[in-house]
Amino acid sequence: MDNQNLIERLMEIEAQCKQIRSSLYSIQSYLNIQLIIVIFNISFPWLYEYQKESIIYLSWRLLQYSFHLFSVIQIKKTVEIISEGSRRFIGQLNDQIDVWAAVKGNHGALSKCNEFVYIIMFGLGNVVFLQNTLLLSKWILVIQLIFGWILIATIALGLLAICFIMPILIYKEYRIRGEEEMRRRQIVNNLIGNQMKYSDLENPSSQPCYICLQNYCNDDLIIKLSCNPNHVFHSDCIEPWALINDTCPVCRQRLQQQQ
Repeated sequence: MDNQNLIERLMEIEAQCKQIRSSLYSIQSYLNIQLIIVIFNISFPWLYEYQKESIIYLSWRLLQYSFHLFSVIQIKKTVEIISEGSRRFIGQLNDQIDVWAAVKGNHGALSKCNEFVYIIMFGLGNVVFLQNTLLLSKWILVIQLIFGWILIATIALGLLAICFIMPILIYKEYRIRGEEEMRRRQIVNNLIGNQMKYSDLENPSSQPCYICLQNYCNDDLIIKLSCNPNHVFHSDCIEPWALINDTCPVCRQRLQQQQ
């Protein structure tokens, strides 16, 4: 093999080494992040237990699982790159034994080849282990992510439903209260139409007003209810009472039934 082919081969080996180093660095970064998360959970167990019950913890776990799944996919690609590179390298070693004879006299080239072989051995010894342990749980992570996002979507839809339903319920409650107030106001107006002076009352009673407990004067405006002839009240007393209670102060019969 001439020097030009040897140089091209060395450049190809160096490019493969850089690519595998980059992939191994990504795996190392993923493992470091997982280690930091574990150390954080061990160092602050009270915070970890408190966050379990919050929506922030659920969102954080979903993001963590998403990153985990993304890292698993990256590791799978790395394993495929390392496996393909190793197969190509071993095949070329078997087909071109003369490369070793040419490289043997070049110490720098031999060092690069040794480094490439070491990276292959280290990568296949560690990344394949990660592939066997993490890729098997890939579908479990996918299922967890699906259920997690479904739960988040359900909570979001529930909040939106509450935002849409609450104004309707509030409007309905205010409308019912308004109708009730108008009904009681109509009752009070009907009672005011039946008021008279105490001196015009037939068979006046000596009983005082049951609300204010004051005796009547001849010029006092009174209202007599139809539930009992003796149920007589000051007009200024029965009107506020009717707006609040809607019943006779004595017998508790509804004022609407007396119209």
